Amino acid sequence: MAVDSSKKLVLGALLELVPDEKGLPFMHTIRAGLPRIQQPGSNTTIGAIDISPVTHVIGSGHNYAYIGSLTQPPCTEGVAWVIPNQTFPITVHQFNGLKEVLGFNSRYTQNKLGDGNLLQIAKGNDTDPAETQQQINATTT
Repeated sequence: MAVDSSKKLVLGALLELVPDEKGLPFMHTIRAGLPRIQQPGSNTTIGAIDISPVTHVIGSGHNYAYIGSLTQPPCTEGVAWVIPNQTFPITVHQFNGLKEVLGFNSRYTQNKLGDGNLLQIAKGNDTDPAETQQQINATTT
């Protein structure tokens, strides 16, 4: 059976910020190696890590699956996404370390329709939900 190498699968994760002592232990090991990644496309080697907490959740079969696109250019469409319905704990320190290396993501997390704009909330100048709904209605009519 021939394998179609053009097909792509993304295993996504919903992350939940937690206190420092509650993050996934293997993320501490990954975080420690991140400063050695100096340029895009470069890599480094870290010690062995135990990702069984992640594989257990993914293997449970309680996942969301859909066909979507990549979140960074070229934003390839027809990509199979699998996202566990359970969150994974990550500390602020771990998150910031990943963000320093990964940088900008082309698609920000979106709030549900009618709620405040997450980018505006982060900047501290969000409108109230009623005003947001008026803005949505104005763009869809």
